[in-house]
Parts: sequence; structure tokens; C-alpha cells
Amino acid sequence: LPQHLDKVLLFAHLEPRVRDVMRTLRAKSFTGTLNRYDPVAYTDLLLPWLNRAAKQTVETPATGWGGKLGDRFFRTMRSRSGMAAMFANMTNAMQQITGLSIAALKVKPAHLKAATWRYLRAPAEVAEQVAQLSTFMANRQSNEVQQMRSDIEALLLNPSTYDKAQAWTAKHAYFLQSAFQNVVDNITWTAAFDQALAEGHNQDEAVRAANAAVRETQGSLQPEDISRFESGPAFARLFTQFQSYFNMQANILGTEFAKVAGRLFYVFLLGFLVPAWFSEAIVQAMRGGPGDDDGDGYLDEFLAFFFGAPARNAAAMVPVAGQASMLVANSFNRKPYDDRMSTAPAVSMIESAASAPHSIYKAIAEDGSAKRAIRDTLTLISISTGIPVAALGKPLGYVADVGQGRAEPTGPVDALRGAVSGVASPESKR
Repeated sequence: LPQHLDKVLLFAHLEPRVRDVMRTLRAKSFTGTLNRYDPVAYTDLLLPWLNRAAKQTVETPATGWGGKLGDRFFRTMRSRSGMAAMFANMTNAMQQITGLSIAALKVKPAHLKAATWRYLRAPAEVAEQVAQLSTFMANRQSNEVQQMRSDIEALLLNPSTYDKAQAWTAKHAYFLQSAFQNVVDNITWTAAFDQALAEGHNQDEAVRAANAAVRETQGSLQPEDISRFESGPAFARLFTQFQSYFNMQANILGTEFAKVAGRLFYVFLLGFLVPAWFSEAIVQAMRGGPGDDDGDGYLDEFLAFFFGAPARNAAAMVPVAGQASMLVANSFNRKPYDDRMSTAPAVSMIESAASAPHSIYKAIAEDGSAKRAIRDTLTLISISTGIPVAALGKPLGYVADVGQGRAEPTGPVDALRGAVSGVASPESKR
């Protein structure tokens, strides 16, 4: 029933628009001009985009790797690993704030400042006003499609308690990220809307401009918004998980750089350096600081922060080759744990889940790490059931480290930080 309703609604609302676009694309005058500009834009860019928009799908059926059964397995692993990694992940949630810096590439800081002040004074009122003006933002904030699908399935299938638990976690797995991102989205949208009105646009035009500002600076996972790189078979999409943000950032940087050379430093600072430094600062703060393992002062740690964070951010924008370059760079440092090629999150979690029996044995029989045994076991449960209990691995793993004498909190604040992040501070390990 949900699939039938989906197909009918897509046909009723999208089919006329798709036909209009196809008429334009097939017009000889348009096609000739487009081919002179880019010979493969029609076949490799516009047609795949139009197909995704018309069908509202980001995944293409696989011809190999087990067919439908393989697709279902890879799709499930991608979904469950994402939930396990992001559920109650405070560090990642706080990094959403860096989106305001990127928003400054599209919206003047004065409007962002005014919108931030308005939102902080009345967040619920501003969010309601935004949702009333923009259907795009209303759906982005509330995820009404997911809720309607869940309601229909609940009526038809009479789900068990376990099914309800799976549905609840699937809906709320990214609740922290959504909470922080909604703040950034509403501020960005309000600022862009005010800026468009100040420039003389009418309300409808201002709404479209504000929608575009949010989509282009904060990203979107809708089929019509993602790049072709992010679509494809379920197996291929395992390796593009969590790449959407960096792809969006690379696209907007390329677009803004191409517009005007005079703004290069401004674009580079707010669109690249500030988000990279701010994100790294949040990670370091949640870890209890950078530490001084070699005892020679903090100059090398400062240089690693100042240059290393932008380098890692730049590498994340380049699929595969970026990871390979970071592998080469990391091989020269004193950290053996980063001397390997990063794989897809789902693959890493499958490895962790498969290691659970060995980790448990080591922790019990050979005084191995109880923290690793706990994390591997909870990852195994998360991957197997679809309920992201892996989030408990951070506080429980930290408590295990303290219990085994591997860490000793320096105070209540350090203990709370360790329980939230799951990482012992450098001072507590000494």
C-alpha cells in the first residue's frame, strides 16, 4: 500500500514537471548549446539527475553481488552501521554548528547575526514561522514522510515490540544531529529569507532563495539534491556513507571560487578553514585536549591542529584518493592506529562485530581490554538487531577503563566528559 500511494503521488505531481524538463533538454537549440559547453552534461549529469528526481530513489538495483538479496544485506548494513555510529554521538552533533560558517558564503554575516539573535530569543516561534513559509523546511524539520510510512505499517502489520523498537530507533537514531542541525537550518533560512527581501525580491522568490541557501550550504539527502557519486547500487553506497557533507562542501567551495577571485580568501576562510578548525577543536575538547605524549611541549600538537585539520578535511572531499593520501601522511607519525586505509563504516563495524568473541575471551582469560570487548559486543548486537545499543559502548567502555586502572579521572568534569565521549583524557592516563 505505501508503495502504491508513493507511485501514484509521484506520477500526479512529478510527471508533468519531468515532461516539461525533457522537452527543454531535447530542444535542438538547447542541446546544441549544452553540447558545446559540455558534451557529457546531458548523458552523465542531467539525465541521471532527472531519473532520480522522477523516481525519488537514490539506489539502483544491482546486477551482481547477490541481486535483490545482496542489495537488502548491504542496505541493512549501511543503515544499521550509520545508526550505531551516530546514535547519541554528542561530538558529531556539536560539529553541526560549523554549518553557520559555510552559510556565510551565501548569506551576509549581518543577516546571520540578526537571525541568530531572533532564533535564540524565540526558537519555537521562528521554527514555526519558517515551516509555515516553506514546505521544504517543514519536511526537513519533521520528516513527515517517515512518520506517515510508520503509521501505515503500524496499522497494516500490527508490529511486535521488537519491530516497534526497530522503528523507533530508525526514526530517532540521529536525534542529536537533527537537534543541532535544525538550529543551524532555521538560522540560515531566516537570514537568507531576510536578505532576499532586503534585495527587493517578493516573498515567493525569497522563500526559494532561502531554501536554496539551506540546501547548498547544509546539504540534503533528497534524491534530487545528491550528486551522482552518492547514488548507485547498495554495495557501492556502503563506501560513500557520510560523504554527503564533504561533497556538498567541495561543490560550494568550487562554485564560490569560480565566481569571483576577489573573495578567494573570504571563501577559503569561512568555507574551509573555520569549519575544519572548529570541528577539530570540538573533537579535541571531547577527548580532553590534545595531550603532550612526547613531553616536548605543545608546538607539534598546535602545528598538527593548524595544518592537519584542514588537510584531513580536504582529503575527505576527494573519494578514495583522499584516503590514500592521508594513509601516506599518517605513516610518518608516531600513531600506529591511523596507519591503515579507512574503509566504509559498515565494513569497519562488521569487523568489530566479528571480533567480539575474541575480544571477550581476551578480556576474561588474558587481561585484555574490557573496553574493546564491550564495544565489540555492543556493535555485534547493533548490527544484528538494528537497535543502536553501540552508543552504550562509550560510557561503559570508559567505566571499564577506569575499573581496570587504565584511566583515572582528574575530576568530576573529566569523568563526565569521558563518559559522554568514551575517551580518556591524556592527563587521566598518566
